[in-house]
Amino acid sequence: MIGTEFQNMVMKELKLKEQISKEELLRKDSQLQLLQSQINPHFLYNTLDTLYWMALEEGAEQVADLTQALSEIFKISLSEGVEFISVGDEIRFIEDYLHIQNVRFENKFLVKILVDEEIMDMHIIKQILQPFVENAIYHGLEPKIGKGCITITGKTQEDHLIFTVEDDGVGLPDGVDVMQGYAVSNVYQRIRLHYGEKADIQFESCPSEGTTVKLILPVEEVKNVKDRVDR
Repeated sequence: MIGTEFQNMVMKELKLKEQISKEELLRKDSQLQLLQSQINPHFLYNTLDTLYWMALEEGAEQVADLTQALSEIFKISLSEGVEFISVGDEIRFIEDYLHIQNVRFENKFLVKILVDEEIMDMHIIKQILQPFVENAIYHGLEPKIGKGCITITGKTQEDHLIFTVEDDGVGLPDGVDVMQGYAVSNVYQRIRLHYGEKADIQFESCPSEGTTVKLILPVEEVKNVKDRVDR
């Protein structure tokens, strides 16, 4: 009898913990849905579109230009909840982001984007390049005296899809672990989750010469993951 009662007590406790866990997940999910509903994409797009036309009417072409770039960034960022976008859309996102940053920093850096046309229609998880471009600006080029350059490349090499983000800025100090940064570690975790252990991020940096980041994705897994999502 004691054994039976003890077993029943354990089962009740496990069910209670399971119920609490489900309720906690539902609560967090409802909070997320509330937050998402407050940020209505259509309202945002329409507001930015209004600002764009108002800026044109006032002759503020640069403001209109930036508003349009920001609108495109939000469209790709939200993308109706879709996690995978084409390489072409990812690059357009980076172009708009760099355009806004270049206006902010008064054309402090040149931009070179050299991505093979053959990979533009391939689909990857979105926003995996922007954190490295942002690091190049803030940690590489902003502290540099004079103008700098950011070069972004994309190509297939053997069985891998390889992107590089290279800057000729001040480089990284010795001993700095770039992977400890939240945005970079987030990208690393996401590519490992979707593309497996063959996916990787590599850094090369030299003080006063710049930094190169290489993002490596196995082509076969890129195709497989997209096929699974489509099904």
